[in-house]
Amino acid sequence: MPASRVKILCTGDLHLGRYPSRVDTNQHRFSGANIWARAVDFAIAEAVDLVVLTGDIVDRENRFFEAIGPLEQGIRRLGNAGITTFAVAGNHDFDVLPRVADALNVGYFHLLGRHGDWETRVFERDGEPIIRLIGWSFPTQHFPQSPLDTLVRAEPDGIPTVGVLHADLDSGASRYAPVRRAELGAYGFSAWLLGHIHRPSKSRALGESLLLYPGSPQPLDPGEQGVHGPWLVEVGPGRPAKARQIALASLRYAQMEVDLSSMQRADEFEGIILESLRARLHQWAQQARESSSHAYLPERAMIRLKLVGRTRFRREIESRFARVIEDFELSVEKIVARVEQVQLATRPALDLSDIARGNDPPALLARLLIELETGAPSAAYQPLFLHLRREVAQVQRDNAFALLRAEQVVGDGIDTAQLRRLVQGEGLRLLDELVAQKRSHEDFVPVRGALK
Repeated sequence: MPASRVKILCTGDLHLGRYPSRVDTNQHRFSGANIWARAVDFAIAEAVDLVVLTGDIVDRENRFFEAIGPLEQGIRRLGNAGITTFAVAGNHDFDVLPRVADALNVGYFHLLGRHGDWETRVFERDGEPIIRLIGWSFPTQHFPQSPLDTLVRAEPDGIPTVGVLHADLDSGASRYAPVRRAELGAYGFSAWLLGHIHRPSKSRALGESLLLYPGSPQPLDPGEQGVHGPWLVEVGPGRPAKARQIALASLRYAQMEVDLSSMQRADEFEGIILESLRARLHQWAQQARESSSHAYLPERAMIRLKLVGRTRFRREIESRFARVIEDFELSVEKIVARVEQVQLATRPALDLSDIARGNDPPALLARLLIELETGAPSAAYQPLFLHLRREVAQVQRDNAFALLRAEQVVGDGIDTAQLRRLVQGEGLRLLDELVAQKRSHEDFVPVRGALK
C-alpha cells in the first residue's frame, strides 16, 4: 500500500451498556463492550492509522459508569499502539461522550464538533498532512435541521477529506439530523462516515464520495439481521476511498424461509426444520472460510423461521412449532443456533379457484384471497379494508406504543401492502378451518334407524 494511503477502522452505534435482545444466556459475552474489545484487537493487529467512531457509542446517560471502563480501556490500548481515535456524539450520547472525552483527557482521543459546531482535524504522518477529518456532534437529543446548513465549503487543496457525522440519510423529515445524499456529494469529500442506522450499508454519492454506515458492530435486536462488524476504510489521494466489512460480530440474527410443500406426513415437520437450519449454518461457515475479510464465525445465531408452501398439515404444524422455540438448539461448526420466533405463512393445499365457485362463506373468502393475489381488492371489499385500517391505527395509537413511536419503531397507521399481507395470512388460516369444518360435516352420514 502506498505510504500516502490511510487505513481507518470505522465503527459506530456500539451502545455500550445495552445488551442484545432475545439472547437468553451469557449476555455479557454478546455485549457491545465485548465486540469493542475485539475491534480494538483487530485495529492493533492490522496496524491501522486511525479509529473513527460515528456516534451512539454509549447507550444513554445512565450507562455512563457501565460504559466508561471498557471504552477508556480500548482507547488507551489503541493510543499505546500509536493509533489515534476520533469520534462524534450521536443522539444517544450527546451529553455523555463529551464527559467521557474530558475524563480521558488524552492526546490520542478527539471528540469532533462539540456543541453542534463543525470541527476540523488534520492527521499527519512524518510531519506531512495526509488526511483531514471534519466532524459534527449532536448538541441535543433531537436535531431536526440538517447539520450541513452550517458547514462551509472549502477550496480543495489536495488533502483527502473525510466527513464524520451521526445523521439520518435521505429520510425526509427527521428529528435526527436529516441530510441528503446529493448534499453530501456536493462537498467532494473522499468519504462520509455516518452513524445512526444500525444496518450496515455502503454506497456512493455524486462525485464518487464513499457513503458508509458501518452499522452496529454487534447486532442488538432481531431487526438487525445479517453480517455485522467494523469496516476497514482506505483513503488516499487520486483514487476513490475503499471500504470492506470485518465480520467480527459474535452474534447473528437471521430470518429464513422453510418450504413445507414436500411434507407427506405431519411427523416430518421437525426433520425438515432441522435439515434446513443445518444447511444454512454450513453455508455461513463456508462463506467465512472463503472470505478475504478476516471473517469470524458467529458464536450464537438467533433465527426467525417463516414457514411457507402449500400443505394440508397446517393445524398439526401449529401444535408442534411451539416446541421448536422452547427446546430447539443446534450446533454446527461452533455456531449455536436457536429459534426465537416462528411465523406460519403456509397456504392450505386447496384450489382457491374451485372453492370460489360456490356461494357459501368459504367461496366468498376464496374470491377475496384470489383478488389479493392478483392486486388490490375491488371496490366491493373497500369498506372492509377501511374498517381494518382504522382498527390497526387505533391499536398503534394506544399509550402502550408511545415509546416505540418516539423511537420510530412503530409508525402511524399501516400501509396497503402490510394490510394486504395481514388479510391474506389470516384469511388463508380461516379458509383452511372453514373447509376442514365443511368436509367434516359432509363426511358425517347418520345411519338410518340407529337412533330410536
